[in-house]
Amino acid sequence: MFIDLHIHSTASDGTDTPEIIAQKISSHDGIKIFSLTDHDNINGVKKIKSSIPPEVFFINGIEFSCKTPNFKCHILAYFYDENNAELQAVIEHGRKILREKVNLRLKYLGELYGINFSADDLAALNRHETVSKPHIVNFLAESYGKNRRQVYADLKKFKVGNMRLNISEVISAVKSAGGLTVWAHPLGGEGEKILSPQEFSTRLEELISCGINGLECYYSRYNLEQEKFLAETARQKNLLISGGSDYHGTNKSDIELGQLGNADVDIKIYQLTILKEIFARHENLRVRKAFEIAKTAHKGQVDKSGVDYIFHPLTVAFQCGGNISALIIALLHDVVEDSDLTFEELQKKIPLTDEELQALKLLTHDEKNPYLEYVEKIKSNELAAQVKIADLKHNSDLSRIDKNFLTEKDFKRVEKYKAALKILSF
Repeated sequence: MFIDLHIHSTASDGTDTPEIIAQKISSHDGIKIFSLTDHDNINGVKKIKSSIPPEVFFINGIEFSCKTPNFKCHILAYFYDENNAELQAVIEHGRKILREKVNLRLKYLGELYGINFSADDLAALNRHETVSKPHIVNFLAESYGKNRRQVYADLKKFKVGNMRLNISEVISAVKSAGGLTVWAHPLGGEGEKILSPQEFSTRLEELISCGINGLECYYSRYNLEQEKFLAETARQKNLLISGGSDYHGTNKSDIELGQLGNADVDIKIYQLTILKEIFARHENLRVRKAFEIAKTAHKGQVDKSGVDYIFHPLTVAFQCGGNISALIIALLHDVVEDSDLTFEELQKKIPLTDEELQALKLLTHDEKNPYLEYVEKIKSNELAAQVKIADLKHNSDLSRIDKNFLTEKDFKRVEKYKAALKILSF
């Protein structure tokens, strides 16, 4: 399953509009979970929501340009309340800083190239929701025939100083808005030198002291060794693990949507521990309740590779998209089988509609009945069938299990699941 929690649109320095990103995600063979993380604003997040396909999970995001007393960094934020006053104030502060930086850069380039930028020039630049270096470079290339590489090189020489948001105000605002903060590309971002282990460790301890929640361990510019190092560090420090491509469209043409790492490796949901927070913080109370029930029912259970079993219903739920009933049933579909709860007891914990209860009962397999007969009964119920198809696809993916643990029994079971999928596909 493809995941991408670091994407930029034209609301910052990407070249795809939010609507085009939604279209690309919709047509992408595999991306089921994504976040839009434009620099220092949530304009794209607000625009993209109406274009998100129903089978895809969207997480609101933003990337803040920050500074600590000792270094610069980028902080990704997720799951926040967009209407929170403290968060809105920090975003507005960031917008003012950005405008000031743009004015300084234009003044420098104007003096360097002998250009007196007109009011029309400024209006053309400011048609973008946020103006960053790529916009300035493209404008000078298109309007004044300047070489893009040369403009980038000249801009790199010009330092605007440490004009960024303070890490403390960003983390405070995101926390106030109910969100989580993640250190983006923590070993070094685009055009930056890779930090040594000691440099990384020193900076990490400072960010932990500031209240950071997680690390972006899987990233398009990192190799497997770097990703393994970051993920292991996150586990040791009890930090959430996240991952994203840093997609910018043609502004970073060698980075594709869903590219987590520079190796062709499918990142599994259980590797990104931040994804558990989707349901713990879901806006729908019943979804949050279903997640808590599932987490309690499966506590201490692990799969063949030692992965926390809760990631099984999570994976099934993610493949059900935004349908609330499907999410609830996906989270609960194994609860009665794997715990001492009865259906009556379950209904006392969470209110279920008649349709949901019927689907849940159909999905609960009595081992006395032949498996394919059980699947045939599910076929007549649209909600149960949707969840079961997602469940079968997940169970058929043997790449989620360490090959050292695979047995002949696993391969035979997959054949059974494939036969079941054929029944439900008609």
